[in-house]
Amino acid sequence: MRYLLLIFIFLFFCNTLWSQETPAFYGFVLDKTKSKIGRDFYETFTSLWEFPQGTEYMNIVIDEHSDPRWGSQILIFVEDNLVYYTLLKPRAEDISEKAEEAIQAVFNYLMDYLKSQKYLEQEKFI
Repeated sequence: MRYLLLIFIFLFFCNTLWSQETPAFYGFVLDKTKSKIGRDFYETFTSLWEFPQGTEYMNIVIDEHSDPRWGSQILIFVEDNLVYYTLLKPRAEDISEKAEEAIQAVFNYLMDYLKSQKYLEQEKFI
């Protein structure tokens, strides 16, 4: 009986510790590229990128799938949503052009996201 009480107390305290949320980290552009082409794209993207006001709590992930025949496939995710996809050739002009294109696509996605959030908030109060 005594052991059952100790086990119950132990499980109770462990449950309260496990149920607490861990601190969230946000506002990052994460690099999951695998090649020099992908790394150059990531560096160009991050050197030009700034989070629009109101979206600083979101994370961006730049992923890459290498294909020796076609170059690299670059995928950009915002909070697990695919926002941008392109095939990237290893030329410097292409990398900077595609990075600027990706910035515009991600920016447009985030602005649309903010508009939809504002609309949903307004609908709650009507």
